[in-house]
Amino acid sequence: RRDCQCLAETDHRQRVTRTWKSPRVTALPLGGVCCARILCPLSTIDIRTMPKSFNLALVAGEFHRDRVTRMVDEARHVAAANALMVIEEVWVPGSMEKPLALKRMLQRPDIDAAVALGVIEQGETSHGIVMAHAVLNAIIALQLELMKPIGVGILGPEISPQQMDARVIPYSRSAVLAVRHMLGHHGLESISTDSSG
Repeated sequence: RRDCQCLAETDHRQRVTRTWKSPRVTALPLGGVCCARILCPLSTIDIRTMPKSFNLALVAGEFHRDRVTRMVDEARHVAAANALMVIEEVWVPGSMEKPLALKRMLQRPDIDAAVALGVIEQGETSHGIVMAHAVLNAIIALQLELMKPIGVGILGPEISPQQMDARVIPYSRSAVLAVRHMLGHHGLESISTDSSG
């Protein structure tokens, strides 16, 4: 028997690491990572029907870099727990530069999906609203053109600094899980994101 350290998520705020032992591999754990020779009690995905992982790119905006850095850290953590390997991380000046950076990443055959992270803060004019619409439309168009999912973890528009901190982690997490769900429709079962337990 071998030990397997699996990440069992109890809710959005708390994570618990437990040790499971089992002699055979057939699956990966719900919301967790498992060594390649262990069956975990939290299993939901048959390892025979999935690759070891999908490759993910992160595109992050420099605006409010301290907060976006926290978003990137959370994205990396959630990705690792859901069979996604972050193989590229690109920082751009702001949200207007994200669509081009995303397209460059997603045109690579070794990248299966991407996540855009950043902030569009409330300003004195409607510039942020116009920019948000343009960026979101461009991201949707990229998904349809390239047939690869893009998770959107961009705070705003019209968000104030006082509203940001409570949303940094949930937005980042949701963006990664959305990508994982969409990749699940390429022959994989979806990973449950139920946090009620």
